[in-house]
Amino acid sequence: MDKARELIQHPFTLLVCRWILGIVFIYASVYKIEMPLQFAKSIYNYQLIPDFAINAMAIFLPWIELFAGIGLIAGFFTPGSIRIIGGLLLIFMAAIIITLLRGIDIESRACVAGFIFSGRQI
Repeated sequence: MDKARELIQHPFTLLVCRWILGIVFIYASVYKIEMPLQFAKSIYNYQLIPDFAINAMAIFLPWIELFAGIGLIAGFFTPGSIRIIGGLLLIFMAAIIITLLRGIDIESRACVAGFIFSGRQI
């Protein structure tokens, strides 16, 4: 048990985890930045955000993801980047759970890490 804890808390392990998470968020944000209309449609499909706020979210949220990902990789503002990414992940999970509990079928043309899934329901 102590060896596992040492491995998890080793600085190199933490660095690799930071880089992986940073790369995932940067990759996902670049697609959303390039295609804000598709991302806005994806946000709209959840039916959780007022219509007037959807475009602003589709424009600003990917940039927040990008800068948080860069912060993780570069190692500056690391605690803030971790909090931002953790918060974004919690919000996304809550949105999925609420949408599923409400019985809303999301037309899956969703922006998920740069891939478009069409014809499937989440």
